[in-house]
Amino acid sequence: MKKSMLLLLIATATIWLLSLVIKPLRGHVYVKDNVSYTPKDGLSKAIASLNKYGDAKPYHLEKIQHVRIVGGQGNTMVSFNQGDSATLRLSNNKGNISFSPTIEKDTLILAITEDEFHQVEISLGDLGLQSITLDGVTGTCYLPQQLVNNAWVGVLNITNASNVTLWKPSRAETTFYPTLNLEIKGKSLLEAEQIRIQNLNVKMNNGMFKFEPKNACDTLRADLQGLSNIKVGNYPTQSGVKVLELTGNLDYYNSKRPK
Repeated sequence: MKKSMLLLLIATATIWLLSLVIKPLRGHVYVKDNVSYTPKDGLSKAIASLNKYGDAKPYHLEKIQHVRIVGGQGNTMVSFNQGDSATLRLSNNKGNISFSPTIEKDTLILAITEDEFHQVEISLGDLGLQSITLDGVTGTCYLPQQLVNNAWVGVLNITNASNVTLWKPSRAETTFYPTLNLEIKGKSLLEAEQIRIQNLNVKMNNGMFKFEPKNACDTLRADLQGLSNIKVGNYPTQSGVKVLELTGNLDYYNSKRPK
């Protein structure tokens, strides 16, 4: 075998072995806090040094009151946490992503165009946000683990044929949120999973809301317009809702109720 051919085979084998070692290290970078975004451990530091995603910084939301997330073709997970400052971070299965949102006055618009999984992590400051809009989003939305001064979001809007599941944090077994305001419209579906809340206010226009008995609510008020429907189990005997108040156009709702 010629020396040049042998060197070529050795080089090819070396590149292949390196790809086996490096590829498993591609993943999420865990950080110490949501301000400095310093890698938390040795593995996270190694991942950050191996690819461009580790250097992506969050977007600060000091002057932002409204956030609109426009979904792409893939699934999107939106989560919230409490931090010293308000920030928004975007990531995919490879790690953090640099992004340039559109800013319209006090509104941040984040358009996700790729057909792959994305996570949007919003760190809330002491005052929270006035609104979060999920526009054409398919995926999940996690409530914050805990609330500081009850600061979260004034209104959570689900619109433009979104299909979203609203979850509680995995460790918030006893968390009972005081108030949640929802708007569901444009042929969108919102389904709650194991949510515990005192007052739930819902405005609907051509939307569907599922709040089955696995959830718990003291008072649920819903205004239904257009072809809107709400499912709360067999109220009041088999339902997680103590008080249900419905207003608006109830013809479509009544036509869909189990006989």
